This record gives sequence, C-alpha cells and structure tokens, in this order.
Amino acid sequence: MTTIAEDLRSLERPLTDLEEDPANARVHDDRSVAAIARSLERHGQRKPIVATPVDGRLRIVAGNGTLRAARLLGWDRLAVTVYADVTAAVVRAYALEDNRSAELARWSDPALAESLASIDEHVRVDLGWDESEVTELLRSMSEEPSEIGTAAATPAAGSDPGVPDTLPATCRAACGDVWRLGRHRLVCGDAFDPVVRARACPRGHQVVHLDPPFQLDYRRIRDLLIDPALVWVSTVRQAFDVIPRSWLRFERVLVKRAGHRSAQMKLVNDHSLLLQVGTAKTHPSSLRGTAPRSVIHQEVDRWRDHGKPVTALVENLTHWTPPWETLFDPFCGSGSALLAAERMGRACGAIELEPAWCEVVLQRWEVVTGRRAEREASEPHG
Repeated sequence: MTTIAEDLRSLERPLTDLEEDPANARVHDDRSVAAIARSLERHGQRKPIVATPVDGRLRIVAGNGTLRAARLLGWDRLAVTVYADVTAAVVRAYALEDNRSAELARWSDPALAESLASIDEHVRVDLGWDESEVTELLRSMSEEPSEIGTAAATPAAGSDPGVPDTLPATCRAACGDVWRLGRHRLVCGDAFDPVVRARACPRGHQVVHLDPPFQLDYRRIRDLLIDPALVWVSTVRQAFDVIPRSWLRFERVLVKRAGHRSAQMKLVNDHSLLLQVGTAKTHPSSLRGTAPRSVIHQEVDRWRDHGKPVTALVENLTHWTPPWETLFDPFCGSGSALLAAERMGRACGAIELEPAWCEVVLQRWEVVTGRRAEREASEPHG
C-alpha cells in the first residue's frame, strides 16, 4: 500500500525496480529513517525521489532514506524522476550537492519557534524537539533575560573567560539542582547515581566525554563508558584498566607548558592523553577535513587549575561523531565539554558534584552566550 500525491502518480515505480546507492555518502541511521517514515505516514509522498539507470535497475541518487522508510512501511511503489543520459561523475556530483546544500542552510530561531509552536507536540517529538526545548526557544525569542537571585543582568555575548583563579565564593547551584543552559542541562549531583544521569539526559545520549577527577578510582568509569567516547587519561596503561584495547582508535597528547622569563618550563603534571574510543568511526563519510593533529600545546599558568581546551574537544567531536548526537559529560568540572557542544550547536547533558564548579560552568556559559541560565528543578540531596 502506498500514499502518493495525485500529481506524482505518473512517476510511480515499483520498489522492486529500485536499489539504494552502495556509495551513498549520506548516512541514515534508524532515527533518521523512522522520522522519514512518520512523515510519509502523515503526509504521503509529496516530492519524487531521484534515480539513475544502472544495469537495468534504477539506483537512487537522492532519496535513499525515503526508499528505506517506504520499505519499512510496507509500501510497494514510490514516485521517481529519472536522471539519465549523463556521466556517473555528474550523477555523483548531483547527489553530493543535494545533501550538502541542505547542510549549508541554518535555522531562523524566530521562524522556527513560531513553526514549532503551531504544530502538535507528538510531531515535534518525532522530529527531535521536546516540550522543554520549544519552551526555551519561545522564551528566548519573546522575553528579556530575567535575573536569578542577586546575579547581575545578563552580559553581552563575549569570549570564554576560562577557568577562574579562585572558585566563586557564592553559588546559585546546590546539590539536587537541574539547570537549563539553552539546549544544555547541568545537574549538580553524583554521576554514579542513575537518577541523576537520567535527569541530565532525559532523552538519552549517544556519545560520552570522560575526564574523571584525579583521585577517582579509574575502574569506576566502566559503567559510564559507551561507544563512542572521548576519554582523558594520564597513561595508556590507565586506559587499559577499563577500556577494551580494540576500542582505542586515536590518541592525542595534551602538553602543558608554562612561561618562565624568556624560556618555556614544563609543568610537573605536564601532559594528558585524549583518547577516541569506540568500535568504529561513526561520523558521516562525507565529512571533509583530516584527523586532528596528534599533539596539542596548552600554555598555562603553573599555579592554577586548568580545564581542557575547548578547541581540542570540538576537533575531536567533529572528527569522531555526527553533529546531531547528544553529548554526555558526567564529570563536568569547569564545563569545557559543554562549551564545545555550545560552539558546535549540539546538546550536552552534564553533571558536576561540587556547587562551586557548577557556578563556574554557569558563569562561563553566560559570558560566552550573553544569555542567563535558568534553574529548572531542585530535589533534596540524599
């Protein structure tokens, strides 16, 4: 059974005549195919897919996800326009242009907010927007930022102030709090509590960033490790205690150096290793660019604590994971991973045990974005 718009009926082709492109550079995961299938169920097919003749069959050029969704729904026909009498190189270029041109567009937040507010909630959920995200988007479009506690008015957006010399003397966050920072969530609590983790990422997460406290028994992170992940360690030996060797894919060395007169002086704890962990690369094969360089140099003041460089996390996340995946950071610290997610336009669910460090994260995000974080909920700390 198939629902095709009346004006497309003349283009109908049996699905048995169609085949997916084995060299398709656009990856459709289960979530993507399910979203296309739900759209087809609601609206029917309103635009044709594009195919080209290959060895007596029609190979999809634009619409591989639609073909998979139609099969999932049990459809037997689709409307197809045929791109023929051109070279394979021209067809390949068209396929890439069709996908890339959509990626280059961006959302208009006011128009998006109005559109989301006008459709049913279950449709928004199908498309990946939950009610809290819509509420936040509408609020940001229609209201002036409000003060929280005795904090000053929201500053204009600016550059990242980095990690402060001393921790804040007063904190807005308390154990049990959930804070919303735009598309991100920050929970003040214990990362090993499953209830706390669920509050940080209520819709789940697909990639994790692990930078455990120095004093933590590293073996405890096993329960938090997923495929894929970014993991900071002091030595590869430390990684082997918890990470399967077959999961280690790419290693970067962060070298910390401090200036001393006209020379460079190494710090006592002078380096860390940033590991890409997982069974396979999961980013779309169409991603352009090369792998991040293997050595990162970070100039620091030897007397103060430092977060990990945001730029390094952006590079690794771009190289390693699709941009729509939610990042989970159970040991948020100064918030470098959350700020990397902010820079990339993706969501992050974060947990930090210490209220003072939560305040650092809130302040850094507020300065970078020029927006005000909001307390969403608070529960007694047990």
